Amino acid sequence: RFGSCYDDGDGLNNTYYAYPSAFVVHPNSLSVINNELGQVSEQAQFQGNLVSGANFISDTSTWVLAPNDLVEVPWNDGRTVVAQRSQEITNSTGCYTGWAMSNQFSVDPRLSYLFSVWIKTDGSLMNNYFGFLVYDANGARILGDWGNPYFKGSQGDANVWTYFSGYLLANATANTSTFNVDATNGVDWVLPANAAYALLRFGSCYDDGIGKNSTFFAYPNVQEVQPQTAALLQSQINSLLDFQTNQGNMVQDANLASGGATWRMPPTDIVTVPWSDGRPILAMRSKEVVNSTSCYAWAMTNSFVVDVSLTYEIGIWIKTDGARMS
Repeated sequence: RFGSCYDDGDGLNNTYYAYPSAFVVHPNSLSVINNELGQVSEQAQFQGNLVSGANFISDTSTWVLAPNDLVEVPWNDGRTVVAQRSQEITNSTGCYTGWAMSNQFSVDPRLSYLFSVWIKTDGSLMNNYFGFLVYDANGARILGDWGNPYFKGSQGDANVWTYFSGYLLANATANTSTFNVDATNGVDWVLPANAAYALLRFGSCYDDGIGKNSTFFAYPNVQEVQPQTAALLQSQINSLLDFQTNQGNMVQDANLASGGATWRMPPTDIVTVPWSDGRPILAMRSKEVVNSTSCYAWAMTNSFVVDVSLTYEIGIWIKTDGARMS
């Protein structure tokens, strides 16, 4: 629900509301944001994870390069987890054993994907890599800008489990191969238009060659996200492929084209207003009433089913010409 109240009563001001949304987010999302694992009820079984066997306990036989040095190590809270170890080799400053490439999974260049992995190292000079590869519909590697892509490839990581993430964004996001999203701590990439498959990969290289250090990788994860997610995080809409038909949005008629016919309280004042980039969109206007300092136009969406075991992200875009409008 949304609406405005309590302006000064001169009747001059308006607030506009657009693109209400309600999405199911995965049970682990809040803990990922908090960079902890403790809040996750069952991190080993990510709902919707495109990486098979992500806890390294389940079958990883479908991986292109399966984990080959699995060890049990303590998590930040003392619990034991299974991790892939990339161990420095004596007298070698190249790349080490312990690299892995997940199963190939289907991707749609119209959609966006969040890749992530947890990394811990006891060698501050270990360069720890986390990236991806993309393939066309015939299974051929897509090269060029995407020939050797990484979200992360640096040294100086901590000896505590740390979450690293990067977006592989919808092709319509930008006309470049990379596009920064502030919410991640890695380089974010844009899917090539001919992408049909992808995989997640990780491993370590370039330590001092003494042979004492190891890096550990755990819980690789790839989640399909709504096409607008990256743009929402950037507080812009320019990169959206089609915001008006949000896949998975439980709010019906979110672009107001049908006037909110199924809503509990339909919008009563739908107007055309310019978006930030000048494009016209439909929005609900909550217009200040002359000589009234109470509430103005409000709306309530359709009811939708919720599950207490899941988490939901509720969003809306707001613009106002009245600084005192609540």
